[in-house]
Amino acid sequence: MLKNSKKKRVTIFFPHEISSLRKEVYDKKSPKERLYGFYELENIDNVVVSYTDERFENYSGKIINWLRAYGINLISISCVRKIASSDVVVFKDDFSLMASFVCHILRVPIIYYDSLFGIPNNKIKKTIVKYCISRCEKIVCYSRQQAVAYSKFFSIPLGKFVTIDFALDPDFYKLKSQKNP
Repeated sequence: MLKNSKKKRVTIFFPHEISSLRKEVYDKKSPKERLYGFYELENIDNVVVSYTDERFENYSGKIINWLRAYGINLISISCVRKIASSDVVVFKDDFSLMASFVCHILRVPIIYYDSLFGIPNNKIKKTIVKYCISRCEKIVCYSRQQAVAYSKFFSIPLGKFVTIDFALDPDFYKLKSQKNP
């Protein structure tokens, strides 16, 4: 799955700006599960994790973010460059036709994480989701039922799905409960 190199470069694309959220989590103002997966990857010795807020910056970022609200998930040229310099790309939340296509062309494995929501009713969206699933390396989800439903509906092997338990940050909630007795 990963290209042979000493350090594996994994880039995570979040559906929202992460810099301020990351600071909140490090300052213990938000729970770690808001960035679930990020910290786990950061703690693997031969993995270098990066993220980018570039797709939310400047005028094109505002347009891309506005279109995302309508289910159109575009990526910017700077994101394409970031993908090209990665060994693996992880997209959190939404499936992206453009990201799947770019990763396929650049031969960079893509993993979708926490992307399984309700199966779309619209035929075009179903086609896009099926393409994204067919082009990705894995889909990481929190529910076996989601994986089974998507596997059956889209005729995708269940082995393409990885189910993980959703983790909560007990230290954060313990800290919060101590402040509010």
